[in-house]
Amino acid sequence: MKKFFVSVIALALLTVVLPYMKLAHADQLKVYQNDKLINSIVFKINVPYYVVNGQMPGTKMDVAPFIQSDRTFIPVRFLGNALGISDNNITWEQDSRTAILKGNSNLRMTIGKAQVVINGVVKDIDVAPMLKNDRTFLPARYVAEGLNYQVDWDEATQTVVCWPQGQSKPDVSAAVDYLKDTQQIVTSTDKPQIVKDIESILVGATVYPPGKYRDGWAYIEKNKYQVHYVMDESDTDLSIILKQGTDEKVLTKVKEILKLFFPESYENVFKLTQSEIKLKQTNNGYNSQKDYNFDNRGMCINAFQNDITGIYVVINKEGR
Repeated sequence: MKKFFVSVIALALLTVVLPYMKLAHADQLKVYQNDKLINSIVFKINVPYYVVNGQMPGTKMDVAPFIQSDRTFIPVRFLGNALGISDNNITWEQDSRTAILKGNSNLRMTIGKAQVVINGVVKDIDVAPMLKNDRTFLPARYVAEGLNYQVDWDEATQTVVCWPQGQSKPDVSAAVDYLKDTQQIVTSTDKPQIVKDIESILVGATVYPPGKYRDGWAYIEKNKYQVHYVMDESDTDLSIILKQGTDEKVLTKVKEILKLFFPESYENVFKLTQSEIKLKQTNNGYNSQKDYNFDNRGMCINAFQNDITGIYVVINKEGR
């Protein structure tokens, strides 16, 4: 009889506890989007699409993920939707500039604060959410982990893969291939003509697409030059860094680039640039900043000395 009562009590306890155990287990392992179980999400740097559960074509975003401070940033709404959070569970507190996501966990992230608040518990992180062109961008890893996902970064393919905690990493090779093919289409379609013209001049340079090197296209030839075409809302249109000891071949390329931006005055701009280079070459300690305006564009030529001694040419957007 005693054993019988012990068994009954144990069974009763199981009856009470088991549903909560199952619920916790389900919350940890299963996430749904539009009533469909989410097994995987894949983002790729510089590609304005993401793939859920290997379903192609992917979901289009109006802006692509980018890297900042070695972290992948994605617009809050697209990131939340991809992770199974509906629009009505993604809110914005204007006064505190805080994004709130309500899913398996409740997350709060504030612009400029390197913290994520998960169910009221503050966790310090190494980057802060940011505003860019009036859009809120969140670091993908910390949001996904806060919502009970595992996260993996593949440097070779520049992809972020998320899948529910407790599950094995899924095979996302088809999604990665799709995003790679999509990137080639997007890159060739969305690249401004001016960038294509710059590329035709800087043959042999290492190319960094938007997000890989700040906000725009960058062309770098080690120990020679850096050319950065800016694609944000700042005044700057193009910047050129010429390293100490710039040779004639590089100067010829610079002149051709200046012609793209100063069709009437490029000869004068080039002469001013050459003059600053010569002053820098004869006096390594020479530092200056000179402002000019040609063809309805402001520009600045800066001779500087730091870890990269040389000349810095900044060309503003037309009318600025």
